[in-house]
Amino acid sequence: SSGINQSTGRSGPGHEIRLFLSSTFVDTHAERDRIVKNVIPEVNRKMAPSFIRIIPVDLRWGVLAEESKSCFEIQKTCLNQVDNCRLDPKQTPWFLALRTERYGWVQGEMMPSEGFERPQLFDWMPHSPEYMIR
Repeated sequence: SSGINQSTGRSGPGHEIRLFLSSTFVDTHAERDRIVKNVIPEVNRKMAPSFIRIIPVDLRWGVLAEESKSCFEIQKTCLNQVDNCRLDPKQTPWFLALRTERYGWVQGEMMPSEGFERPQLFDWMPHSPEYMIR
């Protein structure tokens, strides 16, 4: 597209990339902070002439207290945000996983895909009610 780019405020074509950051919250605060405060701004400075801007999606600030009490609400919030990190519905989302030796929370069951904002993008999820992550 051309004209004024909403993400950069400059004229010309541009892309805004939402990058989902995934990791355990407890032991990766420093790494997430470094990515959000140092790495992404530096990449954005280098990519500015090409009108490309990365927006970090860090759910340390995105899950409400009420949502954290429900397995399905957590899934809905997280997976809808991952879904919003696609430039096009047919593309794979922009996703950065930080792996550590610690395991995070493991949910007991999966919400049916119909509970998501765009259920057709979650057809990869098992539909059987007895499905459990072990």
